[in-house]
Amino acid sequence: MSTSLQDAEAKITNVETAIKQVEGDIAKVVKKIEEVEEQIGDATTEKEEKEELLKEKERLCKKEEQLRDEKNKLCDEKKLLLDRLQESEKRQRVEPGLSSLQNTTASSLEELDWKPYFFGRDPPFQGSTTFDMCNGAFGQKVPAKRIFVRPCYALLNM
Repeated sequence: MSTSLQDAEAKITNVETAIKQVEGDIAKVVKKIEEVEEQIGDATTEKEEKEELLKEKERLCKKEEQLRDEKNKLCDEKKLLLDRLQESEKRQRVEPGLSSLQNTTASSLEELDWKPYFFGRDPPFQGSTTFDMCNGAFGQKVPAKRIFVRPCYALLNM
């Protein structure tokens, strides 16, 4: 599982590098646009040159827009990767506890020195009874069967 976390972190790093590269490209294009605008503003340039410079400016503006779109896509991808990474980290913290509880059997509980307790009273008939745990923190209806718990804090750790 740690390799997938490392892979996710590597992807995030690659995306961050790509974002920085795109930001650098955007800065270069903006600088070129400013230079073209200065040349257009010069009174010495001829009409044909001004038209070419205007076309160049349009092309550069389109390129800038494309680069900004690419940057936005990369930022969205980075956010998605970060969300997945956080989700997998949460899952790694929660799953070991849950899987260990799901895979426990009566014999393994005895090996772990867990003891069966009856909560409430043991009814002579099939049905449900209320039980009190941690001074009434979990007053619920449960089937009247043996419940395996560690003292008090076992359910709080789930």
